[in-house]
Amino acid sequence: MKLKRFDLFLLVLFLLTSLVAGYFSARQLSPSIKGTRKKIGTTLSTQEKVYRKTADDFFYFPLEQGSGLYLNDQVTTGLNSGALLGLGEKTQVQLDPLSHIVLHLQEDGYGIQIREGILSASIARGESVIIDGNRSTTSLSPTSKIRYSKSSKGTEIELLEGEAQVQGPGENTPLKKGESTRFSVKGAPTPKLTLIQPLPEATQPQTTPLVEVSWEPIPETEKYEIQIFQDSSLIYSDFATQEKSAVKLTDFGKYKVQVSAWKNLQMTAVSEKRSFKIQRLPQFKMLTPTEGKLTLESTQEKLPVNFSWEGADPTHLEIVIEAMTPGPTDNPPQTVSQVLAQNIQSITFDLPSGHFRWHLLHSVGETPWIEFEIAKQLSPLLPPPKISRVSKELSPQEKKEGLKVGWPQVPEASSYEVEWQGTTLKTNTALWPSAIKSTVNSTYRVRTINKDNLPGEWSPPALLKITEKAPPAIVKIPASKPVEPIAAKEIPQPSPLAMKIEPSPTPAAPESEETEDGFNKNIPKPKVLSPLPASNFIAQRGAIILDIRLSNEHCENYEVEIDSSNKFSNPIVLTSPAPNLQKQIKRGRFYLRARCWKEGDMGAWSRPTQVSVQ
Repeated sequence: MKLKRFDLFLLVLFLLTSLVAGYFSARQLSPSIKGTRKKIGTTLSTQEKVYRKTADDFFYFPLEQGSGLYLNDQVTTGLNSGALLGLGEKTQVQLDPLSHIVLHLQEDGYGIQIREGILSASIARGESVIIDGNRSTTSLSPTSKIRYSKSSKGTEIELLEGEAQVQGPGENTPLKKGESTRFSVKGAPTPKLTLIQPLPEATQPQTTPLVEVSWEPIPETEKYEIQIFQDSSLIYSDFATQEKSAVKLTDFGKYKVQVSAWKNLQMTAVSEKRSFKIQRLPQFKMLTPTEGKLTLESTQEKLPVNFSWEGADPTHLEIVIEAMTPGPTDNPPQTVSQVLAQNIQSITFDLPSGHFRWHLLHSVGETPWIEFEIAKQLSPLLPPPKISRVSKELSPQEKKEGLKVGWPQVPEASSYEVEWQGTTLKTNTALWPSAIKSTVNSTYRVRTINKDNLPGEWSPPALLKITEKAPPAIVKIPASKPVEPIAAKEIPQPSPLAMKIEPSPTPAAPESEETEDGFNKNIPKPKVLSPLPASNFIAQRGAIILDIRLSNEHCENYEVEIDSSNKFSNPIVLTSPAPNLQKQIKRGRFYLRARCWKEGDMGAWSRPTQVSVQ
């Protein structure tokens, strides 16, 4: 009996030894066996532990970087592991944690049978990847990321990136980013339910984490199931009988929502999983600057303006300052936009004068615009100078050098502007911009410019009339009859002011030719009543006071010229509002003439009168 038991033990031991030896022999011969199978790729990289089971293996073995990939290889990743697989020349497939695939070939490209998990594909030009699921195939776009998940209800395919075409029994479903489809255990796709709210990839600013979910109704539906996911985990599930529901969540953040329709304990339709985000609405209180006016000193080009507020947005915060109208500077201000750090609540910018507005842009909106003005503190406007009427006949010397017209200086004036004949001239002194050398008959006015280059009011207009003296006619002057001298004792003593002497019967001196050009012919000529033409005087102590009396023509002003020449090239000019004038003169022969001014205009000259003082 003992011998039989020992023989049985030896037989079992022999069989076990043969089995182990055969297994390890097969492992040693696996390279030659793999060489007989088609190699379709290479393991580009792995993270943590990744395992592979070939068609010839009984168990899974670690998959190392650089290892070849063959037909019917199974690759699986763990909880914290992943793998990047290279297929063909440039196509790459990324496996996320907890994924399980089988590699094979299709007629038009590489095939991957996914049993669980998430994979991403980067497909080279001219190559293709077909994903086999539960009685469905998925054709991926060149850059795609897809998630497969299985349950007792079937397989759900969700496209995370790119585009895909899912084909099942009698169904061809295109998928775009964020969309999903579900196949039942039998392989028939579940009808889609269309979500209305929230919008795809929507951000809903709220003060409390509340989301409104709505969808298009499905006929003959008993109830709808609302499911909300966060980080691939189901955090909310409830039923509703209407086509909308308000869901209050526990916190702000990123979520996905899916709604399914049910009847007789069977799912009749399901929506895509739609992403949305609920974010706390930032609260801001704008502090400075508020609506109003800021003052820029006249010596400053720019003003440092501090912008401050209360509140923060950890996601995004940006300040925008916009110039509403260009300022008075040569370089008008431009729009300023700057992204701010997370905890900044004030910032300073140097701005020129002008009108501005500013507000804040945050991750879910913007604050209202606030308008303000930066006004330069300017010097007060200056009064105009007191200008006078100018009526002048140019002498030959003045015609050559020009006549300078001026006015009283205004204190603190930096310059002046002169307007005449429709032209505005600028001068830095209280003089006409240039000497006048030609005839002028118009009005002019002047205004003062202050140190900030701002003009004041114009002065009242004044007459500016410049004429040229007409050349005199040449006339022969006959010799006058000699005058007998009068004894000194017979001559009465002259008064301190004037002495009137009866004229002698000496013939009148020849008259200079006169012209009416430039004169107002309607203004009467004043007559010289005293002294009479060709009057003779004997001076006492070398000088005499000449008493000139004119006819009263009711003139605003009387003008008298006294010159040693009847051409009046260098005359002595006397003016008076009364027709009586006096002038102390020395020995010699003189000519005098007079004219009248009315309403700023001048009349013609009277005939010259000769006076002789011996």
